Amino acid sequence: MTIDRLGALRHVVDRMAAVLSAAPPASEVPACPEWTVADLTAHIISVHRWAASIMLSTTKQEFPDVRPEDDLAAWYARMAAALLATVDAVDPRETCWTMDPTNRTVAFWRRRQLHETLVHSVDVAQARPGEVAPIDPDVAVDGIDEVLTMWLPRMERRGVSADLVAPVCVRANDTGDAWLVTPRPGEAPEVTPGVSHESYVAGPAADVFLMMWKRAAGPVDVHGDAAERFLASRLTP
Repeated sequence: MTIDRLGALRHVVDRMAAVLSAAPPASEVPACPEWTVADLTAHIISVHRWAASIMLSTTKQEFPDVRPEDDLAAWYARMAAALLATVDAVDPRETCWTMDPTNRTVAFWRRRQLHETLVHSVDVAQARPGEVAPIDPDVAVDGIDEVLTMWLPRMERRGVSADLVAPVCVRANDTGDAWLVTPRPGEAPEVTPGVSHESYVAGPAADVFLMMWKRAAGPVDVHGDAAERFLASRLTP
């Protein structure tokens, strides 16, 4: 599936600014208990600045250290605007350093910033009372695919293997997308599209996406011991 990642990134940036405007800076973030909303804002801004510096330089850069400003929403909006300007200006086909050795292009960072921002916008929203904005199913599908095809190999390279003892199907019921995740000893799992299996994780795309990131989500059907172990294991940083 192909989505407009730049358009989706603009949308989630606006969403992040909106939830920051309503969240007290000192509020604890349930999904990141060591962080307050101010800490999380500093983190996502650091990530935006890091990604922009890589896209502009095309080389790996040091991760910046920032300190929270008083008006988190205004600070975030200003820094996110700089990220969007960079993403808009640089050809997505241009070669640059990325975290994925199979995709050394600027396009990688469009996708990575989209899902980084989306997950953390949910974190901020869950740190305050009120309803969390829905996630577009097609964007969630792209996020699931990123976890399976980029994060699982990266986590393997970092010495953190998914607990996968047998093939597991991951399925987004609302879009019809499915992936079969098959173990390979000593390597990251093999991921192939569109195959069902007796062990599966299935549900609305947004909920499957959030559960893979260990965020609070709606009900997801997890069938079989292999699927339970896989979903419970560490799939992302």
